[in-house]
Amino acid sequence: MGWNSWNYWGCNISQDTILKSAQALIDSGLDKLGYEYVIMDDCWHAPERSPHPPHPPVADPERFPDGIKALSEKIHAMGLKIGIYSSAGTMTCARRFGSLGYEEIDAKTYKDWDIDYLKYDNCYNEGQAGYDLISYNRYAKMSRALSDTGRPIVYAMCNWGEDGTWNWAPTIAHLWRMSGDIID
Repeated sequence: MGWNSWNYWGCNISQDTILKSAQALIDSGLDKLGYEYVIMDDCWHAPERSPHPPHPPVADPERFPDGIKALSEKIHAMGLKIGIYSSAGTMTCARRFGSLGYEEIDAKTYKDWDIDYLKYDNCYNEGQAGYDLISYNRYAKMSRALSDTGRPIVYAMCNWGEDGTWNWAPTIAHLWRMSGDIID
């Protein structure tokens, strides 16, 4: 089980908010009840990908001045695991850069950052939805890229239950959404 930053912090995340949230998870005893993942959702991104080919993802240098690798090391030192967010589209839901067309370099970067979990959303999918095979192919590309890294990264598909997800997601992901966002 884990905790995701979105419903509490939205886009107002930083390395400090993620570390404080991880500490709160421990202080509340949730880690002893099986909570092990601290997942930083949308908005960790710099305004753009690295300008240097193959254009890997880059963290916002103001919000994450020590970088994601250093944050990952701190989370792991707390006895927890860290998750990250992207989208199977050209942009994330908050209009940061997405992973569509960059699956391999993004997966490799997540491995290099010692990421343990990927929440992979559905925004700005360039019309690559509406039929199960189209969605399957788009999400399977990231599944293969993660697998090819050799690092065990939990793959959580978030395509909102579209295109009969329950029929094909079990073949490429560890977990998947069956609906849109839950709102308080």
